[in-house]
Amino acid sequence: MRRKELYDLVWAEPTRTVAKRFGISDVALHKTCQKANIPTPGVGYWAKKAVGKKVSSTPLPPREIGCSDEVHVGPVRGYAFPASDLDTEDAPPPVFDEPIDAVRERVRRRVKRVSVPSLTSNRLHPATRQLLGNDRRLMAKNEGTSFAWYKPIFQGRVGQRRLSILNALFLALTSAGARPDVGRRQEPEIRYSVGHQDFCLRLEPTDGPKHGRWNEMWVTRPAQDDRKAILRLDVGHTSTSDRPARSWTDSDTGRLEKRLDEIVVDMIVLGEERHRNWELQRHELQIKERARQRQERAKAAIEAERKERERRARFEKRQIETLLADARARLEAQEIRSLVEEVRSIGQLPHMNADEIEIWASWALAQAERHDPLTNQSLKMLVDDGT
Repeated sequence: MRRKELYDLVWAEPTRTVAKRFGISDVALHKTCQKANIPTPGVGYWAKKAVGKKVSSTPLPPREIGCSDEVHVGPVRGYAFPASDLDTEDAPPPVFDEPIDAVRERVRRRVKRVSVPSLTSNRLHPATRQLLGNDRRLMAKNEGTSFAWYKPIFQGRVGQRRLSILNALFLALTSAGARPDVGRRQEPEIRYSVGHQDFCLRLEPTDGPKHGRWNEMWVTRPAQDDRKAILRLDVGHTSTSDRPARSWTDSDTGRLEKRLDEIVVDMIVLGEERHRNWELQRHELQIKERARQRQERAKAAIEAERKERERRARFEKRQIETLLADARARLEAQEIRSLVEEVRSIGQLPHMNADEIEIWASWALAQAERHDPLTNQSLKMLVDDGT
């Protein structure tokens, strides 16, 4: 259901009553509402309303950036297109109340001035501390060895600059409501989430080796003290994307550090853009699915009509065969009776006397009665029972 529908439900009845209707606990319903940013009545709301006290409801806030307007209540077992009446018209494409430019302006108000704090300060994001911890463990592990497959990443001027930019991005994204994260492998993968949308990002020199997979980004280790290295920040939808969704590069007009404000805004708005693209794609898939279902229904109707014609033909054939069988049985019964009359008219045969002929005649007439459809009640019209 939509957020507005669930909002109306939880403000119309106590959450415990609504939860029973869905077969879940009121705690689970509260968590669902909290996850979808749907306010619920506070403690004492229903008691005050019951005694006639004046109460007010909390307005439904706008949908969070990058989040779906749909709410799944209860356990979710995969996704399926909702059932709909195929005879109704297709739903129109989704319309978003807030233009993307208005979303961008809302995000810009959230993003404060993005500065690049020193790595020696106490303004280190937890993800940054994790990256530094990974480097320290690798340095201790590789000490005294001439070769190591995994080496520290953020060493030298370029490595420290990359880490400083990443730390600034982590802090700004978190402040704006996004969720940065670093994978816990030896070769970490940097991700961030905006609402329900997940992204991977890569920050490396433009002259480094090119890789098709995002999770190979950390294999690139340029000369650690190259002050002229040009960094490029790429954001992609998945770790296996061949082409980034958005990119920013050092330029003559300004290095990345001077453009972090707009970069963070773009990174967050990208989540809303991706959500809207998915909604439009899902609508197209639903239209195609409904068209497929209509086509399948038409094929099923044609097939059912063909089977019905074949069934009717079989039934009519069975009717005619039964009718002919009754006619043959009637003729055979008549022939038996005629034979009995002819034998009786003779009176006596060389091998049978009159008493024996009468005994035989009685038996033969009984067989004719049993064989005749007019007397054995087998003559009737077949009823079409649909089989």
